[in-house]
Amino acid sequence: MRSKHAYYQSGGTLFGLWCQISYFAVNVLALKKLKAFAVFVDKTLMHYCSPKVKKFLVEFEFTECLKAQVDSWVEFAVRLQVEELCLEFHREIADDPDYYYLPNFLYSNIPAEKLSLRFCALSPNKLKQVSWMSLKVLSISYNFVSNEMIKNIFLGCSLLEYLKLNQCHGFDQINTNFSSSLKDLVVDGSWGPEDKFGDFVITIKGPSLLSLTLTGYMRRANYMLLDVSSLVEADIGYRMKSCSLGCRSNWYSAHRSMLHDLLEKLKHVEKLTIGTWCLQVLSISEVKGLSSPTSACKYLTLNKKINKWDLPGIASLLQSSPNLQKLTINLMPSNNFEFELDRSFYKYYNFDGEEYWGLYNQRIFKCLVLHLKSVEIVGFDTSCSSLKLVVDQSVQFLLKNAKVLEKMIIHAQRDAVNRTWMSLLRHRN
Repeated sequence: MRSKHAYYQSGGTLFGLWCQISYFAVNVLALKKLKAFAVFVDKTLMHYCSPKVKKFLVEFEFTECLKAQVDSWVEFAVRLQVEELCLEFHREIADDPDYYYLPNFLYSNIPAEKLSLRFCALSPNKLKQVSWMSLKVLSISYNFVSNEMIKNIFLGCSLLEYLKLNQCHGFDQINTNFSSSLKDLVVDGSWGPEDKFGDFVITIKGPSLLSLTLTGYMRRANYMLLDVSSLVEADIGYRMKSCSLGCRSNWYSAHRSMLHDLLEKLKHVEKLTIGTWCLQVLSISEVKGLSSPTSACKYLTLNKKINKWDLPGIASLLQSSPNLQKLTINLMPSNNFEFELDRSFYKYYNFDGEEYWGLYNQRIFKCLVLHLKSVEIVGFDTSCSSLKLVVDQSVQFLLKNAKVLEKMIIHAQRDAVNRTWMSLLRHRN
């Protein structure tokens, strides 16, 4: 089937059949070409004759002189019953005052089921009457969003199922009690006021949520979960900034306490994903004799290019997950920010991988004895000797101790060759 797309990029070309295209993207890479870019888009839309557009994407570094043109493009997309509207602007300078302010008509009942806004200013007053009755997926990036604005979005989007707040600020509470339809919440980074360093708490109330993702860089803010009993899966891949070198030990204690509280609230979830930074905090906890909360997790994913520093954290999670059926280790995480260790912790890590797992040969992990049937390792780089050593040692430990293991798959990073081990009983003698 012929692809039905129209696409413009500065220095590129336009292609497609004007009366049949279903996806329209406008992207400009150079500010000096803005005028030509705007004229081109205006002429293009004048020749468009299809009754509907599936997706309309506008992506460039916004400048106020193009406000009227962008408004007309958005109006064009709404008039043609666009299903997915993406206004994803860029800013090269952090304090650039040029935000795209949504036109008044966009707060009315637009037909879009998916809406993505980046560097788009939202009006708190207009959101009080917002009516996005068809909207199911909403992503807001790099914006001020207050508690009241989030509440009004929930009240004005009766079908909203997915909400993502990416690097937004201005809120300290997300209360999904105001939405009976929301099932999936993603908070990708946030920050609190400068005068509340470490004391600013973002509270999430989600009695009907099925999926929760806490990722990105947290600046001067912590999380607190209230009433998330319906969650089925959770991803905690966030990273927090350490303080000065002299107080990292105390700072770790605060991070450890928050992470412990999160895991306690998430102990009932079936699918759990742990990111780089959180796994390292768990490792420090384990070597200091502090265990993780017991979890009902059946499917555990670790997003971390593991090294020996991570082995205690992995052991802690295996110990605290007696019902674990599948373990996935993603060695190519998109976010690999690491915890900044204080030198006082180094003495706890005076071991190699084989030596560390050897300490656990006499220790009983219920998940290894009763439930773990599948192990998958993604992104294995055979050219990295240190990674290969740690992975090999961990694999040997699992082969020896996972009594009901049925399948182990290793996806090589370079040649994409998959190795599959089946019926591994002979390795456990």
